[in-house]
Amino acid sequence: MSPHAPGPIEQFVAFVRRRVNLHLLWTTLIWTAAAGAGLVTAVSLVYVLQGYAVPGGWIVATLLATACGGAAAWFWHRLSDEQAARYVDRFYGLKDSVASYLHFTREGRRDGFYELQANYTQRQVGELSPEAIAYRAPRRGLMLAAGLTAVALPLSLRGPSDEVVQRQQQEQAVQQATETSNKELLEMVEELREEVKDPFEKELVDPDKLRKMVESLEATKDQKEALRQYAQLERELNKARMAIQRKKDEQLLEKAAEKLQEDRESKQLGEQLQQKKYDKAADELASMQTEPNKPLSEQRKQLAKLKAASQRMAAAAKANKSASQGKESKSGEQSNSKSAAAKDAKGGSGASGESGASSGSSGGELGENLEELAASVQKLDESLAEAERQERETGKCDSKSQSQCQACQASVDKQLNKLCQGLCKLGIRREADKKLCKLCEKCSNCQSMCNGLCQSPNAGGKKAGTGTNTARRNATDELVDNGQTTQLQGQKGAGPSLTTVESADEGSGVSNRRTAAKQREFKRQFESFVEREDVPAQVRDGVKNYFQLIHQMESTPAVEAEGDAAE
Repeated sequence: MSPHAPGPIEQFVAFVRRRVNLHLLWTTLIWTAAAGAGLVTAVSLVYVLQGYAVPGGWIVATLLATACGGAAAWFWHRLSDEQAARYVDRFYGLKDSVASYLHFTREGRRDGFYELQANYTQRQVGELSPEAIAYRAPRRGLMLAAGLTAVALPLSLRGPSDEVVQRQQQEQAVQQATETSNKELLEMVEELREEVKDPFEKELVDPDKLRKMVESLEATKDQKEALRQYAQLERELNKARMAIQRKKDEQLLEKAAEKLQEDRESKQLGEQLQQKKYDKAADELASMQTEPNKPLSEQRKQLAKLKAASQRMAAAAKANKSASQGKESKSGEQSNSKSAAAKDAKGGSGASGESGASSGSSGGELGENLEELAASVQKLDESLAEAERQERETGKCDSKSQSQCQACQASVDKQLNKLCQGLCKLGIRREADKKLCKLCEKCSNCQSMCNGLCQSPNAGGKKAGTGTNTARRNATDELVDNGQTTQLQGQKGAGPSLTTVESADEGSGVSNRRTAAKQREFKRQFESFVEREDVPAQVRDGVKNYFQLIHQMESTPAVEAEGDAAE
């Protein structure tokens, strides 16, 4: 026999080693299955308690991690040759004979006593059978693995709850709605860029800035985030609109339009200003400009229409200016009185502060332009009248009158051109404001869409049901506007509601509601008229007596008719 060939003892130890390692593998598989089922159960509970379905990726990852851990544990705890020899000695009661033999053999001790020990060990091993090593499965591991598997399977296969399904559907709908809305807003900005041709309007609208603002919007499934970003965009657009608008100028022109409509010749200009067609009004004013080449009499006839219109517009500007100065002085007095009262309350002394805001001309440059135009037209009319008088008396006018007429004509042209340019710019501002208003409306529609998508998708039944009305009368009182209006503030769709939405499957059902006796908060129209404060008490008593008499007269014929029938 070759010295390197395994002997009977080595073969027996190797067989026992394989058998014990196989038993250890089965045990490791059982405990690995128990651990895997426990981890899957824990992961499933985390998702199921929140109402979600367990993702398949988590299940696969948990099982793979558990299998790798089990394989590593078996590889670490498997028996080596020395451990197998000690196991043979311990299991068969050989008192370290096999372990000593393997130790002597590795050191090359084979003569004398060592040979006797080897022969003795070989005889003992020859009488042994490896099948005597029976496998004993861990009962606790088997029970634990079976129980956890029975719990893990239904939990891992359970679907999401109805609330989670609805929320996921809502989030998906919000995601799609935001993507669509962002795309539509970007298309609107591109259309606005193509429509804006005027440099001044382009400067007001700034399409590049609008594009950046719209591109900053992100498609999201969170309803609050979607509402927040659309509200922020709407707020920025409203700020841009406030910077574009000229409310004071428009109010001044409305008052001027009322004055102009009083005269037949300037009625068309007044209507155009009233309708806020400022570009056409600018053309109408430009057509009133006089032609210096014509005779003086014709120039004065042409100037008469412009003079009447300018005077009426200047009168409106002065009236608006005086009204604004009155308001500013009243507000200044109130602020001074409040500051003085505060100083007296604090016990301070010193000179009182001046008014916070100095009174200025209402309407700004436009009001000054109207007044200067009227003054220039008046001077031109006087210069033309003087020149016409000289021409009628002497046959011609002197150079001084001609130069004065030319200077006044230049002043009128300058003020008129300035007014026409201001009207054109105001018209451009209105067009720019309309374009931004469309974007604001789109943002508001996007917010309404997001709020509407978050309603219950299964709201309502499949068909209309029947109900009862417990009201004690069918008549309704007419709603009279008392002129008191209140501006509602807050987020769209947020806040308490008086209606509830119930989702239900198909079938029939009964709907009830509880009623409580409450004092009705309405009055008859006649009673409210009689009890007004402006009606004297004597008149009220007379009216009541009048109607009581009518009721008595109505009831008396009925009683007489019953008496006749009885007879």
